[in-house]
Amino acid sequence: VLFHCITVILGLSCCRSVEIWRRLSCQAPSESQRKQGRTNMTGHDETNECHPLGTEEAPDIALSGGRRQEQKTLHIAPMLDVTNREFRKLVRILSKRAVLWTEMVVDTTIIHAKDLDFHLEYERDVSHPIICQVGGNDRDLLYQATRTVLEYGYDEVNLNMDCPSNRVAGKRQFGAVLMKNVDVAESAVQAMFDASLAHAEETLQRTLESAISTPKSISVKCRVGVDESDTMEDLVALIGRLNKQNCKTFYLHARKAVLGGLLSPAQNRSVPPLNYPVSN
Repeated sequence: VLFHCITVILGLSCCRSVEIWRRLSCQAPSESQRKQGRTNMTGHDETNECHPLGTEEAPDIALSGGRRQEQKTLHIAPMLDVTNREFRKLVRILSKRAVLWTEMVVDTTIIHAKDLDFHLEYERDVSHPIICQVGGNDRDLLYQATRTVLEYGYDEVNLNMDCPSNRVAGKRQFGAVLMKNVDVAESAVQAMFDASLAHAEETLQRTLESAISTPKSISVKCRVGVDESDTMEDLVALIGRLNKQNCKTFYLHARKAVLGGLLSPAQNRSVPPLNYPVSN
């Protein structure tokens, strides 16, 4: 039963991530470096300090997690009506290292819920690392929601950009449809980062510490494509634009999303084929 309950974010295959990284990086690893084992799993030469996209820090492309892949991480995927507080407690008993995720929590729910602890509370002494995934498309609402989430002590706040549900991506215009509405996605990610920055500054003032308080990570979980926008160039362009808005971590579901109600959410997890191309 547990095998069927626990779904792990697989992200892209090694070769897919290497391909994306090479598109983003200013220098691909040489064959001699590859043979010497001097490159990490993203294909980036660890002795090369160049940065893609003209940013100070390269974006992380997740294989089985959102951190750089010198060390693999196991993430328990956000699943509606599954990854609740009780389920996460069970997973933490099984693994102290797995990264836990909440169910997606909509921004308006975070702002207006009367029993907010029901949606956001967790066992703070044992649950870390833990990520809260939020859904929405309004920068002001996402700013408020992110501030609230960070007050609960989550290690990272993730924006849902891969839910293909017609109720979410169609009627409410967030989730996977944000991959097509990149201007809206940029504004949302920037608002969430601004909220993280403001939270860090307030934390610093409250604790009266002299050290610099680092903003919590803002990340995005998306598909490798959506409808007709399903090429490598489309994906690289999306990551590049969001990276410029201070999003450094991306979790990639290795299927495209088909919107417009043509496929149900369940079909969107099985009908579009897994996109794991073999790289030469």
